[in-house]
Amino acid sequence: MALRARSRKALTTLQVSLVVFVIVVLVAAALILAAPTFMGGPSEEGIEGVRTVTITDSAGRNVTVTLPVERVVVLNTDAAEAMCILGSRDRIVGVSDTVASKDYLHMENLTTVGSWRDPNYEAIAELKPQIVISYARWPGSELEEMLTPFNITVVRLDFYKPETFDSDLTKLAMILEREDVASSFISWKRSIMDMVEDRLMDLQPEEKVKVYVEFGSRQWKTFSQGSATHQAIVAAGGINIAEGFNVSYPEVSAEWVLEQNPDVIVIADYGRVSGYSVEDYAGMEQLWEDTCNRLELMETNAVKNGRVYIVNSKLLGGMRTFIGELYLAKWFYPERFQDVDPEAVLRDYFELWLGVEYRGVYAYPPFTETTSFKQGTFRGVSA
Repeated sequence: MALRARSRKALTTLQVSLVVFVIVVLVAAALILAAPTFMGGPSEEGIEGVRTVTITDSAGRNVTVTLPVERVVVLNTDAAEAMCILGSRDRIVGVSDTVASKDYLHMENLTTVGSWRDPNYEAIAELKPQIVISYARWPGSELEEMLTPFNITVVRLDFYKPETFDSDLTKLAMILEREDVASSFISWKRSIMDMVEDRLMDLQPEEKVKVYVEFGSRQWKTFSQGSATHQAIVAAGGINIAEGFNVSYPEVSAEWVLEQNPDVIVIADYGRVSGYSVEDYAGMEQLWEDTCNRLELMETNAVKNGRVYIVNSKLLGGMRTFIGELYLAKWFYPERFQDVDPEAVLRDYFELWLGVEYRGVYAYPPFTETTSFKQGTFRGVSA
């Protein structure tokens, strides 16, 4: 009897253990299925309604962000511009001093948190942001080390590289839950780039113009492969005379440029005589005259034929490069783009997408034609 009683007691204990084990397994499985992380897009609600999104940022890191994101500190100027495109300017609570200085962004009244390379971590922490957006390379890993203890997530998105801009914008849109706006902007941008490509499709190699683009602040410094400006020249159907160098920003000589004999010369001005706050063309006109009167350039086809142009550097690098391509294409092949007004497209960019008044001067000589595209052929869905 005692043996049977002990056997029944052991069986009961085993049954209870099995039941407990099954319950533990089922609960664990349920937790795994409800886990909130989702690579590449927002998740369903998980534990306690938490939602997250995981993206691969410009530094190649998988970064998970808890949604919704309402408080952002931006160190990267191009990222601040992208936030405006997505209609999320009001979520920015702090910026680098460089972002604050960009008049077209109208963020001068936001709290500044130091420079984009050396931010003030205490100032950032006091703002209690959920994320901080920086470049992939700058600042270094100390950014994460200093902010992680405050439960602040670092997202590194560049935005200044034309080849990765669409991807960067899409990832930021996922974090801000503004995917529809990003899609509309990318479609608008693509329509402009497709138009340029279509009109140059039958351009023969012998018809292509040779182009020399120079840093506005440094004579004989130019752009080669690996630079956004080189990409813009090629997209606009030109031949970059400096494409053969193995550095992105080579320095050349006057003799070399004269030997290459460019058909078109473009000076990229870094805000000295052009930009959002510049009220007239006086400075650009003077730079144009000075360039045409340089003894080393006077014998080039470009100067002889009056094909010298000045353009704001923001149109030849960064997120506005696609608009710069339109300017270049019209300068290179005016007969193929007679009905296109690049300035009208730039105006749309400022007013429809950045949500700010269009003003300033960006290119010289200015376009004077009234064109059909000025009536809004490229106007996309407003942000």
